Amino acid sequence: MIDAEAYLYELFTRDIEDAGFDEDVTVAADIDVQVMDELPYWTFSVIGDGQQSNGDDLWSYTLTVSVFAEGMDATKNSARAMYDLVHAWDTDPGATQLTTGGDTIWVSSLDDIDLPSRLASAEIAGRNITQYTGSFGLALRNN
Repeated sequence: MIDAEAYLYELFTRDIEDAGFDEDVTVAADIDVQVMDELPYWTFSVIGDGQQSNGDDLWSYTLTVSVFAEGMDATKNSARAMYDLVHAWDTDPGATQLTTGGDTIWVSSLDDIDLPSRLASAEIAGRNITQYTGSFGLALRNN
């Protein structure tokens, strides 16, 4: 079994840093709105169904990413950046290869499940926080 959460956290943080976004992006595996000081803020969760019918070393997951920012335009731009970043993993799977927890893992394939869409805005600590959430099907391979 692979640690998909640790792998994706490492992949997100590396690629966000390398992407050179106009704004710093914070990414976390779990959401705690009390610590959402810096925006944009991306959270993700990953759920797997194991190796059922996938053969050895190929794991199926659903990755759900939420993007939070202040104001609709800023959030929409951050959601587009997230979508492009995630899809770059499918364009160059070799660039996704990382060693995490003793396993070398990479993205074998990626598909859209739910395109990023806006959820109801929330007033958090006097700020108008907008949220976009999208989901992707991932196949991760390890050796």
